Amino acid sequence: MRLFKNFLSAMLSIGIILSFAPSVFVFAEGGTVASETRASEIPTNLEECCQKLDEILSQEVKDKLKASSDNDLGKFHMGLGLWIRNNWIYPCENGKIAELLYDNGCSSADEMSGIILRNYRHYLITGESAESVKDLVINYWFDFWRRFFPEMKREEMQRKIEKAIQYNLAHKNESTLDALFRWIVGCFK
Repeated sequence: MRLFKNFLSAMLSIGIILSFAPSVFVFAEGGTVASETRASEIPTNLEECCQKLDEILSQEVKDKLKASSDNDLGKFHMGLGLWIRNNWIYPCENGKIAELLYDNGCSSADEMSGIILRNYRHYLITGESAESVKDLVINYWFDFWRRFFPEMKREEMQRKIEKAIQYNLAHKNESTLDALFRWIVGCFK
């Protein structure tokens, strides 16, 4: 029994270390980043996000982001994405960037950081931020759901996504517990 406990303890320790390794790796390359962000430093739109990321990231990290496909951006989720969530979304969840993304279809901080990274990649390639936040969110969800429903046409998927966005906005002030209950009830209808 004692051997099993030691083994389990070692596995948990390794898991914790490995889960933090990507974030340390990205910022070891990206230079120093302030550990605390004031509300006035949080971007209010996607263009400001791009400008701030340009300031803090090294050219090497920018090149890696630029060379990644939209589907490969997940490898930045626990590094740069985590930093975005911790410094721009969680400190001020009712802040302008979080509100902008939520109003256009993002329902979680993970999605928000994914959208910001996808937009930043687009910015690195074209030199411009996306014109429409809603289109960016729809493209993000279309790419996600296309893996599960490859036969579905973009127009049909866009209608479903827009309907989900409207539904989320209608239930914006609902607690997480209420949302979970509503989801469970919906599964049994």
